[in-house]
Amino acid sequence: MISDELLSRDSLEHDEWTITPKPEHLVPDSIAPAYYRDLAIVYRKDDRHQDEVEVLERYVDACRELGNEAQEKMVSRLDRARELAGGD
Repeated sequence: MISDELLSRDSLEHDEWTITPKPEHLVPDSIAPAYYRDLAIVYRKDDRHQDEVEVLERYVDACRELGNEAQEKMVSRLDRARELAGGD
């Protein structure tokens, strides 16, 4: 087990703790589509088409922000959701 002394910033030199990885280094470089897809499925089953559109748009926007392309099947689902939402 590591002692509390070793984990303390006080035991580190200033330069050591200033280069310790910060939370922003833990930001993912891709988006897990399953969460968005599963919620979109629930919304479609409940005839909440506008909510489905919004959650899928959020997924596509998040992918773009990270510099990635959204999965084609998710984009296709978004297109279909928009069609369904237009009929509401």
